[in-house]
Amino acid sequence: MPFDCKFDVYMMGRFVVVEAWEEMAQAGASLGVIKPDVFACQYLTDADYPFLSRWLLLFYGVTITELYTIPNGLDFSPRRKVLPTPR
Repeated sequence: MPFDCKFDVYMMGRFVVVEAWEEMAQAGASLGVIKPDVFACQYLTDADYPFLSRWLLLFYGVTITELYTIPNGLDFSPRRKVLPTPR
């Protein structure tokens, strides 16, 4: 990963844990687990931008930290990609 890669980190409330976890699984995310009731994570990378990735870090089954790695120079806004714009 390049040194100038940007990280965007967000905390998700416990009310969206199941939905976010299932969304990533359906998208074909890779899974890493240290101990299921302590820590697990899912991650996806973009085929067109290999250093663009989305991670879900699950702590104790109730708290998700969402992390994006964004290559320098790529115009990418994680929140707009994840949440639909109200019409």
